[in-house]
Amino acid sequence: MNNRPLIFSASIGQGHYQAALSLQKQMLTDQHFHPEIIDVFEGAHPFVTNFIKRSYLWVIQKRPEVWKKIYVEMDSFQFWLKRVLNAYVKTFAKLLNEKQPPFIISTHPISTWLLGLVKEFSNNKVPLFSVITDFSFHRAYLIKNVDAYFTVDATTLNLNIMMDTEIKPMIFNTGIPFPSKLSMQNQLDIRKKLQIPENKRTILIASGGEGLFDFVKIISLLQTLPFAVTIICMVGFNQSIVQKINKVSSKHEIIIHHFTDSFLEFVQCSDVMISKAGGLTLSEALASGTPLIIYRPIAGHEEENALILENWGAALYARNQKDLINYIRDMLADSSKRESLVRSAQKYKKPHASKEIMEHIYHHYGQQRVFCDALPNVASIIQN
Repeated sequence: MNNRPLIFSASIGQGHYQAALSLQKQMLTDQHFHPEIIDVFEGAHPFVTNFIKRSYLWVIQKRPEVWKKIYVEMDSFQFWLKRVLNAYVKTFAKLLNEKQPPFIISTHPISTWLLGLVKEFSNNKVPLFSVITDFSFHRAYLIKNVDAYFTVDATTLNLNIMMDTEIKPMIFNTGIPFPSKLSMQNQLDIRKKLQIPENKRTILIASGGEGLFDFVKIISLLQTLPFAVTIICMVGFNQSIVQKINKVSSKHEIIIHHFTDSFLEFVQCSDVMISKAGGLTLSEALASGTPLIIYRPIAGHEEENALILENWGAALYARNQKDLINYIRDMLADSSKRESLVRSAQKYKKPHASKEIMEHIYHHYGQQRVFCDALPNVASIIQN
């Protein structure tokens, strides 16, 4: 047995990889282990990988109702997906046998399903931990051979399902791990550092890693504001959207940024954030204390994220353009509404998710260590 755990993810959605990267950084900081991140699609034929990625992006953009049906009825589709994954079971069983990791972590449902099958096929007893990167715990995530799950809130999983199944893993309310660090500087100093105008109200539009957001329409909508603002467009890896944004004529100052490790600082220096509802992005927003408006989430998992945060009072969920501009005006002009939203969001922030997750894993593996006093008591977050 060596000191190189394996963190598995799948390159569909940047958030899953960022969660894996966050856990890798945490382990390297703790100096217990030297983990390796593995994309399960690396073992597949390039044609298969590209087909799956392109199909996913096409469906969520062009046929969102289809993706929502797939998500809602994931149990049914999971049966067929597992039949496909069976083709790779021997490959990954051999990989685990060769690398002999002390434990494995998965940050994507596909890699979790695959690794569960691998453990069953090879009778491998290596501990498997699953990190849920959405706010909703879908029943299809609950599978055999997973030792523990880490999620935002286990109550989003229907407890009747737990009662009716033989699967009884440990579930911990740790939050979603993200690699960005909160800045200890005030908003003005962060703006100076990032070269953001200091004397204007600032609106951040965040699209996630794929850059799937209608920036142009939102910028045009912001023309109705009675004052000029700074608009920061975080476009992820979407290069094509940059040209479209640059063609927009606006009274506002528009700043475009691609994917950056400083994302959380951009959130902290903003007066309001407009975003889809990716799990990692929402977690970063909650941690930052910046008012959050969710707009046009992806059907299925992101819609559920949006509804959960709206129900908590931790974010505003704009169903249409009228809602969006009204919410923006409220957050910029009505301090009482703004402060109320921020206070509610603070109740649900989990900025130390990576540390908490690894503390549980160290404890499971017999190598628990002392963390900073800012962490909550581990015993208090274990769900019976």
